[in-house]
Amino acid sequence: MLIAPISPISSRAFWLPKLGNTEQEYEDAFGTGRFRFAVADGATETSFAGPWARLLARAYCRNRLGADQIRLSLPRLQRQWARSVGAKGPLPWYAEEKLRA
Repeated sequence: MLIAPISPISSRAFWLPKLGNTEQEYEDAFGTGRFRFAVADGATETSFAGPWARLLARAYCRNRLGADQIRLSLPRLQRQWARSVGAKGPLPWYAEEKLRA
């Protein structure tokens, strides 16, 4: 019996912001992990969707969002997201309102 050697799996991500947007306005995310891949679509109408999408994609690829971990992981990710948003400094009133929502 001939057994073929196992090839390593590799991945590359390609991304572009929407037509007319800058790279800083890119709010989708991707992540890779050992045999795990994630794509998270950042909701355009939501404030700070990009950081949230990145946190979710990374957590999934690190196997921290499985059915048995999600109840513990989501509150931690929400706190991490809130800290990262708060680190951006004072926000305009409308951004503060969106953040509270």
